[in-house]
Amino acid sequence: MNSYPNLAKFQKDKKKFKILPIIIALFLIASLVTVILTATKVYKQANELVRVPSDPFPDVAENTMPVYTETIFKSLDNLTTLSGWYFSHKAEDFRGNIILVHHNHADRVQFGLDTADLFSDLIQSGFNILAFDLRHSGRSQGEISSYGFSEYEDVIAAMNTMRNISGKTDFILFGVGTGTVASLLAWDYLPDKDAAVNEIPANIKEMDLTRDDIIGFILDTPTASANDYVRADLPNQSFYDKHIARRFVPAAVKATSGSNRDANMISIITKIQLPILITRNLPDTKLESSSIDTLIDERLRLHPDTTKVFEIAEPGHLEGFNLQSMEYLTNLNRFLDVWYPNPKNIEIPDD
Repeated sequence: MNSYPNLAKFQKDKKKFKILPIIIALFLIASLVTVILTATKVYKQANELVRVPSDPFPDVAENTMPVYTETIFKSLDNLTTLSGWYFSHKAEDFRGNIILVHHNHADRVQFGLDTADLFSDLIQSGFNILAFDLRHSGRSQGEISSYGFSEYEDVIAAMNTMRNISGKTDFILFGVGTGTVASLLAWDYLPDKDAAVNEIPANIKEMDLTRDDIIGFILDTPTASANDYVRADLPNQSFYDKHIARRFVPAAVKATSGSNRDANMISIITKIQLPILITRNLPDTKLESSSIDTLIDERLRLHPDTTKVFEIAEPGHLEGFNLQSMEYLTNLNRFLDVWYPNPKNIEIPDD
């Protein structure tokens, strides 16, 4: 007869207690390995996005352009060499300095060979143009393209270069895709005219540029967040794509760029007290419409009098000018004529 009837049960429970920590440890190790592998995959994906090789635009593009001056200048970091074209206006009167800021993985010839028609129209109307390649694009140097998080420095350097060439400011920033991010971040980084000296970034002091030097924006397909453009370049099929990559890869792109700038474009565009023209394809074939609608709605809600929106009613992505160039130019010139009119067309009331 067993004098210890509970001994067998005790020994069985003891074995369970020994196995349980092992199971927990294995679960924690598996979880840790999963997190590490996922983080590695996220970083790798972000790294691939920012290091996509830049395709140089064809030489034939140069031959189709109006007369221009080749210009080479340094970005705000004073290390990255940027390359561009400066077009001097052909009209009798100067109306403004337009800087074209292209989309990620594109270049100064944003709309292909059709870009020449855009430039010709603008310079004949009295606008100087600086079209240049952002870092890691076209013929410019740089190791990565960061969806506007770092490129705003290139935009500010371009403003400084254009002022040195033309002797004038009156900048209109013409951003396309992620070029809208770089343009808005450039304005946001510049100091106010009355800013205290100790509030002005060191790399801006010598340039003597302020927000007041910008007189307007042309934004082709802006979105509520810079992260929307990153997500548009990601696959959207698997669970990882939909629930992990789309959430964490944009942050990894920003971290890779070393930027501390806010990805929220609505917070910037709603602060700007300047005329803004917004255009896009409808529908956009890469971006979620809600990301564009939200920004437009907020801008119109707060600044209806200084905001003009027109949409190209054809499916596409950053292709409004290519698909309907006459419609695009008509709306563009209507906006420019209202806010930056030719001095000869300004009627002076009689005394």
